[in-house]
Amino acid sequence: VLFNAKNEEEPNYAKFSWNFGDGSPVVTGYAPGAPACEAPWLSPCAGSVFHSYKYGGTYQVTLTITDVAGDIAQESQPESVIGPPAPASTGPGSGSGSGSTTGGSTSGGSALTFPTPTITELVLSKSLRKVLRKGLSVRYSVSEQVAGRFEVLLATSLARRLHLSGASATGLAAGAPPQTVIGKAILVTTHGGAGTLTIQLGSNTAKRLRHMRSVTLLVRLLVHNAHAKSATATATVTLSG
Repeated sequence: VLFNAKNEEEPNYAKFSWNFGDGSPVVTGYAPGAPACEAPWLSPCAGSVFHSYKYGGTYQVTLTITDVAGDIAQESQPESVIGPPAPASTGPGSGSGSGSTTGGSTSGGSALTFPTPTITELVLSKSLRKVLRKGLSVRYSVSEQVAGRFEVLLATSLARRLHLSGASATGLAAGAPPQTVIGKAILVTTHGGAGTLTIQLGSNTAKRLRHMRSVTLLVRLLVHNAHAKSATATATVTLSG
C-alpha cells in the first residue's frame, strides 16, 4: 500500500517490463496476480506476456522488475527464433537468423505462410452440482504452441431471466442466438499435445444456476499461435443433476 500526500491509501505493485529486442514497444505490467485483471495477459495487469516475432533471428530479451520501493532487478538472455530471414534494413534480429521454418514456402518471392493451429476440446463434466462446486472440467488438444482462452457461454435470453450479467460473446456463427460469457480461463501451452483444465464459475453465477434442473452451455476455445494464426473450437454440453 502506498500513502499519498493526503495520507490516503493507494494500491502499489511491483512492475514487470519486457523488451523483446526487435524494436517493438516495451511491454510493462504489474506482477502476476496483482491486481486482479479481466484478462491476465492485458497490460498493465500482466507480469507475463505473449510475444511473436515477425522474422527469424537471435534477439536479446530483457526483463526489468521494479519493486514498490523503486529497487530494480534485470535479467537478459538471447532467444533464437526460427523463421523467415528479415530484410537487411529491418534492424534488430536481421541477418542472424537461419531463415528456416516449418510450413509454407518462399519460392518466387511470395510471403511465407504458416499453418493454422488445429484444436479440439471435450467437456468432461456432466453434473451441474459438481460444476457449480468445483468448476467445469474440459480436455483439449492442440497441434502446436498456442495462447488463448476458454469461454463458457450461456444463451443471453436465459442469462437475462436469471439476472446474470456478463460480456456479450462476439464472433459467433451467423444466425446463432446471442450468448453471454459467464466463465473464462486462460490457456497457454509450450508445445502441441493434450491436457485438461478446469474453468471456475463465479459465486454469483453458481448461485443463480443452483436452482436449475439442467442447463445447456456452449464452451468455446479461442487460440493463436506464434505467427498470429488463430483457430476456434466449440462444444455444447448439457449439465443436469
